[in-house]
Amino acid sequence: MQHDNYQNNKKKISMPLSFPVTAHTDYVGHNSIFVVIKGFLCNGAQFISQAIKKGARTIVVDKNETLSDEVCALIKKFTVCVQRVDDTRKALAVLSAQHAQFPTQKLRIIGITGTKGKTTTAYLLAHILRQNGYRVALVGTLGIMIDGKLIDKSLTTPQPDYLHQFFALCVVEQVDFVIMEVSAQALTLHRVHGIMFDYAAMTNIAREHFEFYSSMDEYVAAKKKIINHVL
Repeated sequence: MQHDNYQNNKKKISMPLSFPVTAHTDYVGHNSIFVVIKGFLCNGAQFISQAIKKGARTIVVDKNETLSDEVCALIKKFTVCVQRVDDTRKALAVLSAQHAQFPTQKLRIIGITGTKGKTTTAYLLAHILRQNGYRVALVGTLGIMIDGKLIDKSLTTPQPDYLHQFFALCVVEQVDFVIMEVSAQALTLHRVHGIMFDYAAMTNIAREHFEFYSSMDEYVAAKKKIINHVL
């Protein structure tokens, strides 16, 4: 699918201010679903009260999460639904895709992993595709882009709530290909859970990220998980 007439290059393309599903209070809006992620530095449970006050009316928490008296009072006051799940990271990915109407099914997605070279490979591939008339989006270290326009700065692989809202934007913008840098942590922490790549590439594997992985074998195993995401 090629587009001879691209949309006006001066048109402003931007992400929505709030998400229907999110793990970050910055994106909570009216009737949002707030998914509590237990991170390495803090537990998202400490932000439940803030999320409810900003408009969240469904809270998704780990099945063993203990809620504070303040949170329980707010849940009762605002008639908030509480859903308990086995894995909130996977739940975030599944709910984000569902509420964005499964945008990845309407796009061709290329995933690129590797210790070094992800960004270079992604940019070279995007250039080749654009030179052949395709509309291309990029997700990676240098930011989130559509057709060369910087939409936002982010993690190498953003969280699922952000990703699926971006994919939905790509559908609206008639993007043909999305090229994603996929970090090992993204594969381990289920940021790309449920996303299937039409194509995938691994540039290389070298010693890195031992602050996160206990051994080279564990790091390699994380990288190899991208195989499970190929159609």
